Amino acid sequence: MNKQRGFTLIELVLVILLISILAAVGSRMLAQGLNSFLNEQNVINAYWQGQLAIERMAREIRYVRSAVDILTNTSTEFQFVDIYGNTIDYKKSGTNLVRNTEVLASGVNTLTFSYQDKNGNTVAGTTNVHYVGITLNMTLNNANYNAKTSIFLDDLSS
Repeated sequence: MNKQRGFTLIELVLVILLISILAAVGSRMLAQGLNSFLNEQNVINAYWQGQLAIERMAREIRYVRSAVDILTNTSTEFQFVDIYGNTIDYKKSGTNLVRNTEVLASGVNTLTFSYQDKNGNTVAGTTNVHYVGITLNMTLNNANYNAKTSIFLDDLSS
């Protein structure tokens, strides 16, 4: 009787079972890697969106000509006229940080403005404002970003 070469049914089932186990472990590792990548993308997205928004606000707030040009200075809104005569208004609308009608950042939890005189004391009116503080907290796709800055308005006199 000639002996035929090949695999038995049990050997084929064992190979299929081992390949299935390896595929399950490998897919979990790939899924964890993909989730880590997506989470990092969300963190980077929140960071850049918040960083660009706060940098733009700081740059434009430096264009305040005088205390008379500060139209609104509350803890939630800052409106002023810049050196070019443009009225600029920063505030939170829903979960968006808005410059006039343009959305600068989304997912904003808090946007707070603070105002200090030349000695660093908090002021309520517009006359003695020399520093404008901005605090921004935002969450974008479960990634948090916090930023805080203070802008010196050197052209203002008191």
